[in-house]
Amino acid sequence: MKKKLFALFMILALLVCLLPAAALAAPSVNLERLADFTEQDDPAEEPEDASSPEDAEAAEDALPAETEEEDAFFQEDSEELPSEDALPSPSASQTNPTPEEAEAAAALADLIEPDGETEPAEAPEKDYVTANADQVLYAYEGMTVFNNAGVVYSNLAVVYNNGGTVYSNEGTVYNNGGIVYANGGTVYNNAGTVYNNGALIFGFGGDVADSVIFGCYELKFADYYEPFIELDGANIEPGSEKMLVSEDGICRISPAPGYWIAGAETNAGVITRDEEDGSMLLSEVDADVTLTLSIQTESPAFDLESGTYAEEKSVSICGPEGSRIYYTLDGSLPTEESGTLYEAPIAVSESTVVTAIAVSDNVLPSEPAVLNLSFLLFTAPEFDAVDAGYARQSARPVIVENDSALPAVITSAELVGENTEAFTLSSTSGKTVPAGKINNSTWSVRPVTELAPGTYQAAVVFTLDSGETVEVPVTFTVNEKGEA
Repeated sequence: MKKKLFALFMILALLVCLLPAAALAAPSVNLERLADFTEQDDPAEEPEDASSPEDAEAAEDALPAETEEEDAFFQEDSEELPSEDALPSPSASQTNPTPEEAEAAAALADLIEPDGETEPAEAPEKDYVTANADQVLYAYEGMTVFNNAGVVYSNLAVVYNNGGTVYSNEGTVYNNGGIVYANGGTVYNNAGTVYNNGALIFGFGGDVADSVIFGCYELKFADYYEPFIELDGANIEPGSEKMLVSEDGICRISPAPGYWIAGAETNAGVITRDEEDGSMLLSEVDADVTLTLSIQTESPAFDLESGTYAEEKSVSICGPEGSRIYYTLDGSLPTEESGTLYEAPIAVSESTVVTAIAVSDNVLPSEPAVLNLSFLLFTAPEFDAVDAGYARQSARPVIVENDSALPAVITSAELVGENTEAFTLSSTSGKTVPAGKINNSTWSVRPVTELAPGTYQAAVVFTLDSGETVEVPVTFTVNEKGEA
């Protein structure tokens, strides 16, 4: 019996010794301080979870277990901020945010001061807990914290941070001039400092160390290109006109309608051309980016195609919106000084070379557009009147003269009219008439023999490469014998 009592006494003594050691092994939490620092501005709305020591312990327990690497990361009683070396290594590079995420980032960034100053922003219009200077607060899922120069340990909570320090584990932090240690959360940062371990960072002018950064590099242009390009993949920083690009994303620079990106250079990153649409793709950005672009106006367009025409034409020219068009009619290259400013359609009735360019301010003039117009002269064959019983007549040519400086093209010839049976046409094929030349051998007409007295009429119709046609009349008369 004495042995049993002695053994029981030893067990009780051992338990008394172990209890303080267990208390020391647990993370030290000043529960009274914690209850004080979780008070809301309106006590009636204070969450019960933030007011009792038991729930404070539950909030602390809700934080993920610390690894050895993270031990220094979540030291609640530390008077100094953890050094960068004490943080876990950053995770692998993350993908670029979706357009919806980028839009949300820009909208949510309006909740903090857009100019990067650290004056407190307005608290959110909802129930929230405030952490003021010299206070420490443990935030857990479902809580909203407005941190005003305090220290917040956040686990899945939403924190609006003004000049304070936030240790965030999978929470969301809107940071204005404060310091955030983010572990897998989302941070909207304005002029603050972020130490990041695998979090999404939307940076608006802040200093982000060891981070995967979206929109942190400012995209600058060497000249004024705004009217001539469109951007996809660059975000406008709220409260400013700065364009921000991602180091992991691709920014597409597309020409505006009527313009062409003739070339591009960058001091940081890689730029390539998309041959399908002529846009430029900027990627792998690693510093503030300056783009030097060569923008060129697209060539003007004519309402006619080059070709051979039968009659006078009215030539209209159009160019990109906002551009000016200069033209010449002698084949020379126009400039703003040597060309004629286009203001109305141009009447052309003889062979002409119309050359036009489009000019826009601040960019290169277009390549010249050229319209070749050829007009041919046709001479009909003539036959003398003959008496009935006449001998076979000689063939007479249709004379085609090209007085232009350009070749003229006839695609086909055809004999038409009421009396086509009274004539024969030597050829129905097409022919190119060289510049400054005459063709009098390809197409000839001959009356048939033994025609009865009367007048016979037909025509040779020439089809030109423009699709227009020219009709050349043919007449042959047979008289009665002895008729004067």
